[in-house]
Amino acid sequence: MSTPALLHDGFDYEEAQILGLTPRQYEVLVLLARGHPLKVISRELNISVPTVKSHARALYKQLKVGGKGAAVYAARQQGARLGWVSSGGQAMQGTVLDRSGEDRNEPPRQA
Repeated sequence: MSTPALLHDGFDYEEAQILGLTPRQYEVLVLLARGHPLKVISRELNISVPTVKSHARALYKQLKVGGKGAAVYAARQQGARLGWVSSGGQAMQGTVLDRSGEDRNEPPRQA
């Protein structure tokens, strides 16, 4: 069994190939999945906001979806982990927060 190609900040570029995305499109998708706004993604990847938008549009087209939520869902349906914990218990590569700022990946708190 081969190990995943991890090249930059934990991005699994084998998933990019499975999804038919370029490595940069995959990086944008992972960061969108983590809940980062376009401006933060541009800073993280050291590219302009219009370039981030261009990559996002291209990955939406490739995944045949209309937005980031649908893109994340489509990628997950195709088996991409996008940095989330797998069934084998691998560590997450990022935290996704909901609108209230709560970590969606934590188990619900007991009252």
